[in-house]
Amino acid sequence: MSQTFEQANDRLCALCSSLDLHNIIAPGLPLTLRKRKFKTTMVAAKSRAPNCHLCQFIIDFFRRKVGKEFINVSLGLEVYVYESQYGNELWLRSTPYNEGFRNSFDTFGFTMPEQARSQLYPGRVLGNQLDFTLLKQWLRDCEYKHGVPCNHVTSPLSAIESVLMVVDVQKGCLVKLPPNPRYVALSYVWGGVKGNITEEHNMQERLNAGSFFRLMADLPTVIRDAIMLVKELGEQYLWVDQLCIVQDGDRKMETLSKMNLIYEHACLTIFAAEGRDANVGLSGVRPNSRNPNQLAACISPGIFLIETPDIRHKFTNSKWATRAWT
Repeated sequence: MSQTFEQANDRLCALCSSLDLHNIIAPGLPLTLRKRKFKTTMVAAKSRAPNCHLCQFIIDFFRRKVGKEFINVSLGLEVYVYESQYGNELWLRSTPYNEGFRNSFDTFGFTMPEQARSQLYPGRVLGNQLDFTLLKQWLRDCEYKHGVPCNHVTSPLSAIESVLMVVDVQKGCLVKLPPNPRYVALSYVWGGVKGNITEEHNMQERLNAGSFFRLMADLPTVIRDAIMLVKELGEQYLWVDQLCIVQDGDRKMETLSKMNLIYEHACLTIFAAEGRDANVGLSGVRPNSRNPNQLAACISPGIFLIETPDIRHKFTNSKWATRAWT
């Protein structure tokens, strides 16, 4: 398998060394000089892998992508830097001569020593728990830098104020949406897990401070994790349908008709895209609840080429993507 991030040995074979990856990611280099091409076979790459971290990285990556061995495939690779609005990324274009790979593009990032880190190559090491400080920074960037695309609303908040209840994660209870509210919404898959829903008979009890703290063990895992995440982000209010809609109440259908506006006015929507049901938690919220299984290759002391997750593919192929509301 590819290296762990604790390893600092930049051992490369002669072919991979000739790519000069350390220099093509150097700032200020013209884009025309940031391209490298080479051809090899998977048999050859596999033979070099014990003594080359990059060859091992390539073998591991394509094995993961295909899900099987394909050692007889010839492989042509183009390695080049792509400058995007999010920073510079390294793109790998592969042209193995078998169906499913021709002209396949994959994007990788770099992670660098703290003193050399910049926005040029926004790769990062994924730990077994979320970086809550980074999440808060992303949220601030979205609100203050992205403008209309991330802050546009189609209807005023007054259109949902009369039906909207939220969970106060600090007080542990349901509250009416306060003036000038800021809340987080949760989108997830029930999957037959009914949980401890809000109904007419327990509505008044859930308005009492601490009521949800006493119920915490009975709540679906994804909701418990969402409450923890909202707290870690420094937010106070969470909207989640099981708790904030009175499921047998006379205003349920009115609330359901405004679901799009509820999500639209949230400062952040948490997508529980990994879950088959509500008892699958949010990966990375609790300590040791995420296994990033991230491929890496040290190409220079302190500089790692890293695999970046294909979030779009995960969303598209998730059970969550079959939902109607979001």
